Amino acid sequence: MATGMGKTRTTMALFDLLIRANQARKILFLADRDSLVKQALDENFKIYLPDEPSGRIRTYNLDFSKRLYVGTLQTLIKCYHKFTPAFFDLIVFDECHRSIYNQFREIVEYFDGKIIGLTATPAEFIDRNTFQVFHCFDGIPTFLYPYQDAVKEGYLVDYSLYQAKTKF
Repeated sequence: MATGMGKTRTTMALFDLLIRANQARKILFLADRDSLVKQALDENFKIYLPDEPSGRIRTYNLDFSKRLYVGTLQTLIKCYHKFTPAFFDLIVFDECHRSIYNQFREIVEYFDGKIIGLTATPAEFIDRNTFQVFHCFDGIPTFLYPYQDAVKEGYLVDYSLYQAKTKF
């Protein structure tokens, strides 16, 4: 989905559905930046899933009693072995085109739960291919909502390029 189209909000609706259908007991939302983690916890979990116990993963204070977890990849890479591989039923990687490679690939491979990758810009490079990681072998994402569709349907406003010459 294009930037600003509500990937995180859509994910919260999916979490709610899976929890109510008893298809997910423990869910993990991961991001590569602290601001995205805080946004998921404060602006999404606490607003859209207020009755579900949620918390942030911190290396110095792991709490195994929550249902919803949020954390940075940088933190989880230091402590993921303290969780069993089957601890999380679902793991969501925000901005997955930046976050599922190199050292963080260990996290993808360690846990047994279903994984979802969120991105506005999927990557199809030899060393970083989001389509391969998420088993979209035909190069087509599982779900796609293009920028132009969002503009046409009134969810986004198209940009206009302004060019100007300077004396530099």
